[in-house]
Amino acid sequence: MATIGKYNYIIFDFETGGLDSTKNPITEIGMMLVNGDNLKEINKWESYIKPYNNLTLEKRALDITMITESQLNKGIDIKQMVDTFCILAKSITPKGDKGQKRPTLVGHNVAFDISFLKYAFNLCGKNLADYVHSNQKEITAIDTMKLAQMMWSDEKSNLGYCCKKIGIDHVDAHRAMNDVVVTWKLWSYFVRAMRGGNNTTTKGSVITVEENKTQEFRNTFQF
Repeated sequence: MATIGKYNYIIFDFETGGLDSTKNPITEIGMMLVNGDNLKEINKWESYIKPYNNLTLEKRALDITMITESQLNKGIDIKQMVDTFCILAKSITPKGDKGQKRPTLVGHNVAFDISFLKYAFNLCGKNLADYVHSNQKEITAIDTMKLAQMMWSDEKSNLGYCCKKIGIDHVDAHRAMNDVVVTWKLWSYFVRAMRGGNNTTTKGSVITVEENKTQEFRNTFQF
């Protein structure tokens, strides 16, 4: 495994069986561990997730992602997904850390994915804030969609549009790891721009996510 940095990040994405984390399940996870010093990949993992807790798989969601129920039934169960997530998060957390150097979550419209992640952790009797960076009560995360809105002020800010904006090929959209890889490239673009000394700022891109604040990201989510 590559070396970890002073601060490290988890870029992640879910494919889901619908838009509501309390009604629809995660169908696929993709996550990449990234060294925050040099923006290089440390490790990555992806898997299909078996249906769980009698949540509903909506046909439209499966049609868009082109994930079949047969593929899902060959996946891992939700507990194994949560356990693996925890193991990977711990692998890039310095020993003895009390919370400030836990990895920060990164995603595109990340509040959507965090709502599903929190539901999965709660279902498995774990607290997500014990494994990733938080401000004591709430998870903190970096949203590349917010960064894009700040940098360009365009009407569009979905992942495909942002990739075109900076010349990234986004093939096989709506597959978790493919979305993770392009989100990594997009995030790296913004970080390098900020480190280069221009006027880009992260204010507003670092968000906190509460359990009951779901409507805003549902309204902005695009399959």
